[in-house]
Amino acid sequence: NGDNSSCTDECGVVNGDNSSCADECGVPNGDNSTCTDECGVVNGDNSSCLDECGVPNGDNSTCSDCQGVPNGTSVDLGCGCDEPAAEEGYDCDGNEFIQIGDQRDGGIVFQINEDGTGLVADLQDLPPSNWDNAISAAQNSTSGGYDDWYLPSLDELLLMYYTIGQGATQFQGNVGGFVGNRYWSSSKDGGYPYIVNFGSSLHLQWGEQGYLYFSSSPNPWGYTPNVRAIRAF
Repeated sequence: NGDNSSCTDECGVVNGDNSSCADECGVPNGDNSTCTDECGVVNGDNSSCLDECGVPNGDNSTCSDCQGVPNGTSVDLGCGCDEPAAEEGYDCDGNEFIQIGDQRDGGIVFQINEDGTGLVADLQDLPPSNWDNAISAAQNSTSGGYDDWYLPSLDELLLMYYTIGQGATQFQGNVGGFVGNRYWSSSKDGGYPYIVNFGSSLHLQWGEQGYLYFSSSPNPWGYTPNVRAIRAF
């Protein structure tokens, strides 16, 4: 009184071996997916859709050189395909690579602009003097063969302190050789010129302690501030 179910294969054949409904992969009632390669070929080996790099369905990118040629030999050495690498100290356009603290154009670099220009401080101080003489001495300096020196503004003087002076913790330290003393700036506030103390980085007015500054004014600290000229390059 059986119903043949106990000996019916997956194809519905009594005493069958599943072969009558097996797909090309040998799976009863299958859809060939279990043995189809990446190219969509049943029992394939992926060879029918390989790119030139040997990647199934690839776009040749995995083995293309810098010219886009599959298995090519062109190499980018840093300045473009088949172009030589930049010389040490220069960029790919032949422009000199500038860093804070470099010596060039008569001084020490303390500011670099995006266009490659910047500012340098003179390699050494001018003689200490009062503010009027400091302005003139900077403008008349011909240090390094350049005649366009000038006394830095307060912001420029502070930048010197933090890049090539005693406050240059992120750079090379006091490569400017500044003494731990006060330096004149060209900036004024209320008629009084600012100075920066390279020992403490404090900026203050000459008249802060009640002294009005003229060329014959008394010196509230007992010594004359230092002078360091700068120029643009």
